[in-house]
Amino acid sequence: MFNIQLPEPTKVIRITDRKDVSALLKRTGGGVYFLYGKSDSLLYIGKTNSFRSRIADHLRGDGRSKLFSRHVEVIKVYRFDDGMERDIYETYCINTYNPIYNESKIFRDNDKTHVYLELSTLIGERDEVRDRMKEISEELAAYDEADFDEDNEYYYNDQESELLGIHLRLAEDYAELERESKRLKHRIQYLGKRAD
Repeated sequence: MFNIQLPEPTKVIRITDRKDVSALLKRTGGGVYFLYGKSDSLLYIGKTNSFRSRIADHLRGDGRSKLFSRHVEVIKVYRFDDGMERDIYETYCINTYNPIYNESKIFRDNDKTHVYLELSTLIGERDEVRDRMKEISEELAAYDEADFDEDNEYYYNDQESELLGIHLRLAEDYAELERESKRLKHRIQYLGKRAD
């Protein structure tokens, strides 16, 4: 196997930085781009002759992008003027980094050991996430009817006020675990197709 060194990105943009996103969408030229979601999960790698139109399509959720457009948080852009160079980098990176939503340009070899190993690891991670979600659900379900007032609103006495922060953090943790569970589910489904 050969090794291609990807240069430093020309630009790294957070979706929350409207000024940088706007500047990117005005940029001419092309290259290869990486779209990342939460926890640096690599969603998609693509190449384009025009960053402006292709990335705008992804952010709008056009075509297959509707599967991941809402989850894009970071865009890394690598400028390459030569079309063959773009194609080589895109194909190599798709097969090296295994983004969740890429389906084309994937090298399908007969030895799928690496796919099964990754699948096994992800299933273990998914099970851990589910176990933690179950623990949090049980912890939050432990409210007692006596803890509600006559208007059916939950209240904390002075000793329990500290629990409010703990319960809020547990709810936030649960929401984060739910997102991670969905990400793992998509990746497991994707690898399951590759293993067939």
